[in-house]
Amino acid sequence: QPQPQRLQETKRGVWPRRGERKFCHNTMAQELSVFRWRIILPYLALVFVVLARELKLFTTTPSLDPNTTVKNEHAAVAVGGSVSSHPACSHFKTSSMSEMWQNIQGSIILNSTYLPDQPKGNTNTSREEDAIIYDKLMVWTQHLLEYYSPERMRRSIASRPPNPTILKVLTIIADYPTTNVPLKILVTGGSVTAGHWCVENPVGWDGGDGGAPFKECAWPSRLERHLRQLFFNDVNVPGVTVYNMAVGATSVDVATMILEYELLPDDVLSPDVVLLAHSPNDANMLSPDVLFYEHLNNAVQAAKRLRACDDDLPLVGLIDDTVGMSEISKMMETTARYYSIASWYQLMMLDYGNVVRHTLLRRYDENRTEPLMGSTFKVHMGMGFHIGMAWTVVFDFLSIMMEACFDYNEDEIIEPMSLKEWKEEAQLDNLQEEPLKRSPSKHFGGLYHESNPQSVNEEWQSNLNAKEEHCKSFDSSEPPQPVCTYAWMVNKLAGVMRPKDIDNAFSSVMKSSVGWEATGHFYKFPRLGYYAQEANASFVLEIPVTSPTLYFTVLSTESYGPNFIDSNLHIDVEIKRDAESTELDCNTTASYDVEGYHEIETSSHEPHKFRLPGGGANAGDIIFFNAVLTSGSYFKIA
Repeated sequence: QPQPQRLQETKRGVWPRRGERKFCHNTMAQELSVFRWRIILPYLALVFVVLARELKLFTTTPSLDPNTTVKNEHAAVAVGGSVSSHPACSHFKTSSMSEMWQNIQGSIILNSTYLPDQPKGNTNTSREEDAIIYDKLMVWTQHLLEYYSPERMRRSIASRPPNPTILKVLTIIADYPTTNVPLKILVTGGSVTAGHWCVENPVGWDGGDGGAPFKECAWPSRLERHLRQLFFNDVNVPGVTVYNMAVGATSVDVATMILEYELLPDDVLSPDVVLLAHSPNDANMLSPDVLFYEHLNNAVQAAKRLRACDDDLPLVGLIDDTVGMSEISKMMETTARYYSIASWYQLMMLDYGNVVRHTLLRRYDENRTEPLMGSTFKVHMGMGFHIGMAWTVVFDFLSIMMEACFDYNEDEIIEPMSLKEWKEEAQLDNLQEEPLKRSPSKHFGGLYHESNPQSVNEEWQSNLNAKEEHCKSFDSSEPPQPVCTYAWMVNKLAGVMRPKDIDNAFSSVMKSSVGWEATGHFYKFPRLGYYAQEANASFVLEIPVTSPTLYFTVLSTESYGPNFIDSNLHIDVEIKRDAESTELDCNTTASYDVEGYHEIETSSHEPHKFRLPGGGANAGDIIFFNAVLTSGSYFKIA
């Protein structure tokens, strides 16, 4: 019988010690055979190494040195000796993401991971106790980093954008020391992305109101710190700026509204990267077909139009940030829809659940605090989720950047084709007759129920033609014109986060208001909004039109709560024509209804988009809105 194996504890499990694995048979012939192989194997290995070097089967590349800086005083990584010839790729000196992560995870990633300052401390503990808790917080964060290995995080990369798009993003970063133009990343999402409950942790740090959105703690802010530390060696150098436009209880259709109507700060009207992170709400609020064929299509196309005359930017990414601990099948179907849209449009897609899901399901206990998430199992996971999510997004960005850099060949630069070249190429019988140009993938059309190859081809050409016609007269030096005649929404970056901000937004157009009030809190319940709290509440708006206007949209709250039962907002619209608006329809009145109740057991913000009567309004016209709560006694405009 074989000898019992002695076991030892290791970080990766329990294994026999070296040299203690025993053979069951110890014949003289086998011992001699083993002896011979021990003599021969070193010589065989030497021969292989010599042949490998002669045949260039492998090369050794210098590892990333996070402490070396050349040329750029803010560079966090070495910039000389890069294998890639692209000028923006000097940061990458190895083609191994595992090697890079190993070199940067301690000196850069861990050091730029946001932890609350110790003096803020807990609200009910002494300074000495705070110091102990803070030490535990740092140890816990180090343990999290051990879990987030390259092998695990690599599973999250579901789809990648084209290399020219990635290289443009890298070029903006590389040029920042001379241009002072930062990489602008816009993030939209729901309450998870906004950072609700992101301060919750397993080591006892209090952090105040755990349910409130906490800017520094949410993963988009963490992403900004990591990217600044990576590329500029300083989290305070604004070479990368992340704008978090997340609003609680919103699905991706609200992102479409924000992007389409450009409800954005002036300095991010043309973002370089747009990340859509609404998957928990998309799964719970939208049917799979509505999500797939309508809202995701619309959101992606609205994001692309933010840089209409750029063939590559913005880089658009779908962030599936749910781990699916409730209604798993619904969450997984949403993930599948995200992937299909990302594949169709050649977008970046990150599937965070694929990094942690199996571990969480194996350890599932709804009453236990899960150290990996920093909280119990729920929609709004704790600090561990936000730390790990930020690390995963950084890993995926670095991975696709590295691949684009090492794919790059300056002798194979291919420009996107024009519509004229598209039609010429379509007549060729032999693809070798002239060099192919790159497909204008940014102008690829949507995916619909009735899509077929002919309709896809025609929409693609139509989009490309519209882009070329628009960009003939486009002047980037001119200040952008507002998309909307009048607009506002509750959002910190949009400058509306107090009741008086809503009152100010209405001040120029409000003619009367009875039973309505701007009230609520940006962080706490009841949430900030414009509320009707009595039957027959009404208001009248008079809006002068400054540019051609076809639609109006009401962003309202829908809920299953008893206050919302039978609530209905009736809106009468009348357009008073300017004398010069003779080409428009004479029909200038219409009525619309918006319900406040739904049966889904959650509250959500829903955009209701309506076409104005008579073909819309022109500059100089005036639109009158008369809104009355005709049913129920409670309604909220978000």
